Amino acid sequence: MTDSKVLKTPKTIILPFPATLENVDRTTRKIEQFLSHAGIKDPSQSFDIVLGMREALNNAVTHGSKKDLKKTVCLTLRMKGDVLIMEVEDEGDGFDWKRCMEKGLPFKEESGRGLAIMKRFFTSMRYNRKGNKLIMEKRI
Repeated sequence: MTDSKVLKTPKTIILPFPATLENVDRTTRKIEQFLSHAGIKDPSQSFDIVLGMREALNNAVTHGSKKDLKKTVCLTLRMKGDVLIMEVEDEGDGFDWKRCMEKGLPFKEESGRGLAIMKRFFTSMRYNRKGNKLIMEKRI
């Protein structure tokens, strides 16, 4: 991931990156700095945001992009008043998000817990029709 593709203002950051889990880690470090500079100083709020973001990015890399280095995942974070808006988009085929959102917490399944975690820590959560773009909001 190169910093030349990062677009940043005091209230917005856009981070496109090749679909690898290593890049999720790099992106997380950049977002922690951004949150601090954007005025989000409460450690519990930062933790909630980063946890939900990591789940969304891991899903986009692993399920959406199938860890294909040729595919890009894009994270956009912006502050709008007292609301943090996070968008995660991948170049995958999408998924049946309506069916997945209706399920409860899958204690015995290997995957699916990420959606429950994101629903828990964000004020709202929705997908585009195709299922390859997630928009989450959190009141700060």
